[in-house]
Amino acid sequence: MVTTTRINLANLPAPDVVEEIDYEKIVDDLKLMINGEVPLLFDKDGKPQKLAATLVELPTGEKVWQIPQSASAGLLYLHLESDTTTRQITIFAYREMLLRARINDAARATMLHFAKGADLDNLAVFHKVERLTITPEYLATTPPTKAVMESDRAFLKRILLSPDQYTTAGSEDSYLFHSLSADGKVKDASYNSPTPTVSDVYILSHDGDGVPSAALLAKVNAKLNDKYIRPTSEMVTVRPAVIASYEIEAILKFYPGIDATVVLASVQKQIDAYVKDNHRIGRDITESGLHAALTVEGVMNVEITKPAALPIVNDYKKAPFCTKTTLSNGGIDE
Repeated sequence: MVTTTRINLANLPAPDVVEEIDYEKIVDDLKLMINGEVPLLFDKDGKPQKLAATLVELPTGEKVWQIPQSASAGLLYLHLESDTTTRQITIFAYREMLLRARINDAARATMLHFAKGADLDNLAVFHKVERLTITPEYLATTPPTKAVMESDRAFLKRILLSPDQYTTAGSEDSYLFHSLSADGKVKDASYNSPTPTVSDVYILSHDGDGVPSAALLAKVNAKLNDKYIRPTSEMVTVRPAVIASYEIEAILKFYPGIDATVVLASVQKQIDAYVKDNHRIGRDITESGLHAALTVEGVMNVEITKPAALPIVNDYKKAPFCTKTTLSNGGIDE
């Protein structure tokens, strides 16, 4: 598990450049502008009349002509959804809403916390980091097997660690960055220094249960012991993570009137995501985490029969790996 003191991007406030989009507000602003351009109103008897327009300033700073509305006069023709002008306003407002959303997306794409895919790849250039390949493209199959690339989440983690690659003091974050960057097969890494000048680095692989191959360990070891990375007085040892295997068995009871098969499929998808996300060094498997993953809309109650003892606590060298999940239909809970 990568433990770093870097800024938690999730705690940052929403950027001011990203605008909150309010469709109804856009429609109202357009009506105010139409009001100034077409000052035709009707009185309570439906007779047309003209009122003096006043120049007013909108919250956006734009100035428009506006007709004062009263109890006996209103823009009735703009209140009818069937009116041609009203329909045009809704179309313009929708188009403006799409444009503002696109501008918001473009602004987010320039920020590490929000950037995805190719946008994140381009931002990483400033940090001198490239996305790693986990499994290369294989052209011998029909159709060719596409390459499996490092996820945005893992890539962002390395980007945030990247400033520590320049340290000459052998810091924890430096070792973690270089370990994670040594090869795309490295899923996670952890660091421990049992005594001064001695550093142990534990590696978890993407393959199988996470036990790294000898070749992968050798590659990471060569990277960390490079003379430009390892301090000359430091002894670095690269070790495989210890896999803590466990099974999940649970009995689910459902509310009346639901399709248990559909709900079970949803629970299976959610528990699969939970065990995959927690297949990291130092992650604990907790009762509250399992209950959250096993509870979706339609589930009344969950009884966890395996693991028998919770939580499963893992230290800096252990990684939990789920070997099997068994979900049972416990029937309807009245």
